[in-house]
Amino acid sequence: MKHTKLLVVALLVALMACLSINAMATDLSTVNCAHTELNTITTQPGCETKGVVEVWCKLCGTRISYVEMAPLGHAFSNTPDADKIKQATCGTEGYNKYTCTRPGCGHIKTVYVPASGNHTFTGKLNDAIAPSCVASGLKATVVCSVCGLKQGPQEIIPALGHDFTNVAWTPVSPSTCQTPGQLARECTRENCTYKEYMSAPLVDHKKGDKPVLPGRKATCTVNGCTDIYECIWCGKQIGGKEIPATGHNFGGQTWEVDTEPTCQTNGKLYRVCANKCGAKEYMDAPKIGHAWSKDPILPAKAATCETTGCTAVYQCTTPGCGATRGGDVTPATGHNIGTWGWLNPNTNEVDYGMTYATSCDYTGTRVGVCVNENCNLSKHYVKTVVPAYGHSAVWQMTQPATPTQVGIWNLNCTRCGKTIGTQIVAYGEKAPSGAVNTGAAQSTNTVAANVTKATSETVGKNPTTTTKTATAKTSTKSTKSTASTKSTASTKAAAPATETKKVATVAAAPAALEANQAQLVADKHLYVVKNVAGEEIVLTVNVVDGKITVEAKLAEGESLVLYANAEAIENPTAENTLVLTANEAVELPEAFANAIVAVVKTESLPTAVAAK
Repeated sequence: MKHTKLLVVALLVALMACLSINAMATDLSTVNCAHTELNTITTQPGCETKGVVEVWCKLCGTRISYVEMAPLGHAFSNTPDADKIKQATCGTEGYNKYTCTRPGCGHIKTVYVPASGNHTFTGKLNDAIAPSCVASGLKATVVCSVCGLKQGPQEIIPALGHDFTNVAWTPVSPSTCQTPGQLARECTRENCTYKEYMSAPLVDHKKGDKPVLPGRKATCTVNGCTDIYECIWCGKQIGGKEIPATGHNFGGQTWEVDTEPTCQTNGKLYRVCANKCGAKEYMDAPKIGHAWSKDPILPAKAATCETTGCTAVYQCTTPGCGATRGGDVTPATGHNIGTWGWLNPNTNEVDYGMTYATSCDYTGTRVGVCVNENCNLSKHYVKTVVPAYGHSAVWQMTQPATPTQVGIWNLNCTRCGKTIGTQIVAYGEKAPSGAVNTGAAQSTNTVAANVTKATSETVGKNPTTTTKTATAKTSTKSTKSTASTKSTASTKAAAPATETKKVATVAAAPAALEANQAQLVADKHLYVVKNVAGEEIVLTVNVVDGKITVEAKLAEGESLVLYANAEAIENPTAENTLVLTANEAVELPEAFANAIVAVVKTESLPTAVAAK
């Protein structure tokens, strides 16, 4: 800007010089004046007015030159005058005024700022109309809080409708069994008295105070009915509902003996209906069981190492029965071998060390002698050839492979230590791994155990040092033995009668006893108990010669259990509980003199009790 102003002044000076020369030339041509004395008059330009530079000759008064200068223009500040500012709003324009800073000017420039149009509609007029139950309302008019401009039409509020919330229906007129009544409820909104109505439901018939026909009680076999009344409104009969026959009630009734059971035939029990109608219910009572003789009619025969024996034969002492039991075949005991050794093939003698024992690559012969009395086997050996069981080897490194030498891996037996193979491994090659079995891979102890299992059984006297050779077993009864027993019994004198002892003397069952158990009752041998399915069954219990026999028909999953006392029911153990086999005699310990018999679920028994 500064350089521009200097350029303008230089141009003006040059122009004035030219004009001066031209004027002088003109004047000199007309006036004989040299215009040697000049006077310059300068009028400075203003903001809006031009400036002038005049040159006059002092001698002759001639104007030599006349040069105009352009107006300077106003000089406004960048900041408007503080007292001449009006802010624009959302609805009205504003302005900023600037005053020229040149001395003596005072001209004012106005710059207008347009309205923003961004109204703030947060104000509301007090012209809202509240809705009623049936008439709509209007929300308050929304206006700009800055300029007061209204925002469109008022928003309509829908009619509220009647409010019956939590309003109970109240009866206007009552109902009968034929005519419905009327119910009403009133709107709860302020200044509303609207009511709505609905029909009340019909009600049940209302019976009179006394029956027109009395009812009758049901019996075991005949249905009954309730009293019959009449409705006081319509006269319809009410009641007379059929009562089904009750059926006979035999629960809790005591079973009585109708026909006593015998050894060979079932008896019959009955109980009378508790409703006192005279009806009876019957059930079979199983055979009471045989009363076996105290002494056998045929003695038992002991089994030997190689020959079978048989149990003693007893005969029922009940008159007219004559049945027998026993005579079961007992298997041969098998040889009872003492300490085993190994056969020395050089001397044919027994070596009790491990020198000639079967090893990985040697087949040995195991020998032993029967130690049972009266066994001819004591004069010679029992011999069993035990084949070599082969090596069980693993690969082991003897020399590691390096860039300058090969590796060496040996296949060494883990039992005898022998090397049964070698493999050369070059540096970088994969080394062998895993185990190799050349036989059955059995240890010496395992072989000995297999020999014992294959040729003998451990006996109870000294299971660590003696074994018993296995022989053929059989659990079948000998038909011939039983037949011979009967023939022999007919030639012998009748065995003396044995005493039948009571099993229990406690008459009442303890509270801890479950529904499917029953206490044995004094002076009786027939007991009615409930099985697992809730059905009543009859147990026949006899104790003869210190053995208990219980005859019963058990369902699948049931067991006969004898508890020593009431406490045993709550905490059964192998000492206070016996699991019986139906129809077989079981030795009765003294602790079970006052026992409790029960039919229970087999799965409910503790493992120790069930195993016993």
